[in-house]
Amino acid sequence: MFFYIYDSFLSDKKYEKILNKIETRLVNLGIAGRIVRLSILKNIEEIIKDLEEKDATNIIIVGEDKTFFKAAKSLAGRRIPLGFIPIKNNSNVARLLGLPINELSCDVISGRLIETVSLGKINEKNFLSFLEMPAEEVIVTCDHQYLIKTNKLKKIRILNLGLLNFDDFFRENETKKLVANSKDDRLEIIVGNPAKRFLFLKTEEILDSLFCAKEIEIINKKRNKKIPIIIDGGEIIETPVRVSLSTKKVRLIVGRDRII
Repeated sequence: MFFYIYDSFLSDKKYEKILNKIETRLVNLGIAGRIVRLSILKNIEEIIKDLEEKDATNIIIVGEDKTFFKAAKSLAGRRIPLGFIPIKNNSNVARLLGLPINELSCDVISGRLIETVSLGKINEKNFLSFLEMPAEEVIVTCDHQYLIKTNKLKKIRILNLGLLNFDDFFRENETKKLVANSKDDRLEIIVGNPAKRFLFLKTEEILDSLFCAKEIEIINKKRNKKIPIIIDGGEIIETPVRVSLSTKKVRLIVGRDRII
C-alpha cells in the first residue's frame, strides 16, 4: 500500500490546487493511498515507525528536501522504498533523483524504478546528503593520513549525495561530474567560501579544494569551544565527531533522468 506523508507547510491554502492535481493524478495512475500529514504533534520519525507496523509497501514524501532527508534516515536499513513528490522549484533532491515538480512526479512514483544508495554516518547518526561547518574553527583529519586546516576560508562541506558546491540550488550548467555520488564508497569534502547575496549584489562562490575520504575525524581548534556541524541542512551536532559511510542503505524511487 502507498502512504503519502504531506509536509506541514502544505496546510497553507495556497497549496490546495497543487495537492488536488497530485491526488487526481495518483488516482488516475492507480496508486492513490493513505495520506498522513506532518504537524507539531506528529514528527516524521514517529509516523514512519507507525507506517512500518501497518505494512506499508511504499512511503512517499510530498513536500521539501529537508523532510525527505529525515525520512531517508528513518528508513535506513529497511526494505521499504522511499519516494518524493517535490513541491518547490529549487529542490536539489528533485534534480539528483530525476524528478519533475508537483503532479508530474506521480508518473515516476508509478514507475517504481529503485536505486539503493548508501548513507553517511556522523557519530551514531545517519545522514543522506551533507554536513556543513565553519572551516576556520575545525581541524579535519582524512583517513588518518592528512589534515585539512585553514584560517582563510569560511566553509567545509562533507557530501555523501549532492552537488559539489555550497549553493542550495542547481545552476543550469551543472553536470554529472559536479555531483557527489553516494554509490562510490567515499565521501567528498569541499573547502571554500559560499556566494554572498546583498540586495541586488552577489559575490561569486569560491571552491578552493576538493578531497575524498572514507574515514574523517573533526575536532575543534580551540579546546574549550564546541563547534556546531549542520546535518542535512537541519539538525545540529557538536564536535568532536567521526564521519564515515554507514553500513545501512536506503532504497529510493528515482526517475530515468537522475544524475546519481
